[in-house]
Amino acid sequence: MKHISLFIIGILTICLLSSCEDVIQLDVAAAESQLVIDAFISNTPSAQTIRLTKTVPYFETGDAPTVSGAEIILQNTTTGREFIFTDMQTDGQYIWKPAGKDSIGKVGDKFLLTVRYDNNEYQASSNLNRTTKVDSITVDYKEESGDDKAGYYAEFYGRDSLGKQDYYWIKSFKNGKYQTKLLTYATNGIGGTDNENGSDGFLFIPPIREAITDGDDPFALGDKIRVEIWSITKETLEFFTQAEAQINNGGLFARPPENLRTNFTNNTNSSKQPVGWFSTSAVYELEGIVEDK
Repeated sequence: MKHISLFIIGILTICLLSSCEDVIQLDVAAAESQLVIDAFISNTPSAQTIRLTKTVPYFETGDAPTVSGAEIILQNTTTGREFIFTDMQTDGQYIWKPAGKDSIGKVGDKFLLTVRYDNNEYQASSNLNRTTKVDSITVDYKEESGDDKAGYYAEFYGRDSLGKQDYYWIKSFKNGKYQTKLLTYATNGIGGTDNENGSDGFLFIPPIREAITDGDDPFALGDKIRVEIWSITKETLEFFTQAEAQINNGGLFARPPENLRTNFTNNTNSSKQPVGWFSTSAVYELEGIVEDK
């Protein structure tokens, strides 16, 4: 009887352990959909785009629904000039196109963005800060190493502007396509860009300089490289930092998801808040072609 009892206990243990592998479907109540405002624009003399979408339930896949029929006005509060953004294709892409070399303004100008939609008025403000130069771009061929594939790896050189604390967003493009697999770098201390730490005017350090190449898809001969340095505010840096933490949040020590901060407010109904961010930037860019030495 002793052996029979042990056998029964063993069977029960296996059943209990097996039951731990059952998939549990959580019935999460869908929150009310919110307006998402993606408004990162620059003072370059080119078309500027603001994108409007709606939030979707947490477990839902697929593209977010776009929003048409909104009224979007950008005001340069320093000069008093207004810019109307139009959804010409009714695809949620609201565009302002300059004539010739026109732009929204210059470094030091302040801006107010107003979005009117569904009987609500949303507003956010931003300062257009200075940026810094991309001095040069170099490339070297590297063999496959770890997760990085063989190919040409680019590196840019630039120096923090002197005189005050600055924040930058460094973007890389391959043949005109934004390298979305790369992290967006908004730096306020790395490479000597943080006056609070006693550093100013230093070169960007190698981890930032080298981050313009995607190791999964390095450059090849004949590819066009473009590096852009966008100026941002400290608040925009904090938004990027929180967004990056949420995107890379996973694994054993993952934290509960949290709502991203926003600089938009609802002037009509305080209980109906949007999400998203508004930022104005000055941009310096440099292009190059990958050539054999």
